[in-house]
Formats: sequence, C-alpha cells, structure tokens
Amino acid sequence: MEDSDSKEERHDLMIRCRKTKNIEAANRLHALGVTVWAFIMPVLPGITDVRRMMEALDEEIPVWLHKLHAEAHCTNGLKMLAFMRRHRPDLIPLYEHLVNGGDDVYYEQLKTELADNPRVKFLYG
Repeated sequence: MEDSDSKEERHDLMIRCRKTKNIEAANRLHALGVTVWAFIMPVLPGITDVRRMMEALDEEIPVWLHKLHAEAHCTNGLKMLAFMRRHRPDLIPLYEHLVNGGDDVYYEQLKTELADNPRVKFLYG
C-alpha cells in the first residue's frame, strides 16, 4: 500500500520536473531566435511560484499571468477542490475561500509587485 506522503512527494516532483522541462524548452527556443511567450495559468496560490519561474526564464521572454477562475457550483471549482483534497489538503481552506468568490491575495500581490515590469502582462485583470 502506498504511503500518502510519498504519493504527494512524487506528485510534487512530477509537477516540478514538467515545469523545469517547459522552462528549459522555452529558453532553448528563445536562444535559437524563436519568439516565445510564457503563459503561467492558472496562478495557484500556495503552489505556483511565479517569481521562481520568472527567474528561471530568460529575462527577454514575456510572461503572461492569469488567475484561477473556479466557482464552487461549477465543474471547474468542484474539480479544483477534489484535487486539493487529494494532493494538498493543507490548502483546502484557501481554495474553498477562492471558489466561493473570495479575494485572491497572492494574485493581487503579484499585480502590485509586478505592475511596473514591462515583461509581465496580466490577463483579464
């Protein structure tokens, strides 16, 4: 039987590896002269480390950010909460707040901190 901690660790490692490969590919393509944009979406509070991802990307690659859009009564909100229950139960209160229309403090902080960065664009507010 699989230990839930090891399952969560493997899942987190898989996500980090996928992001690393995508960032490496974007940087390689950019170095070859291919026009590249980075779309980081949805920005998931407590999971998506936007600053770290931006630091790993070539500084000339534009970054587009988009916050999570999930409502409790819709399929996407239900799926998001189910995902969090399985993989990040520590974040359940935050995501229940978000899918019930609460403010996304992390995204708002990013908007404030990165407002003057010409490289960064925020989709739909």
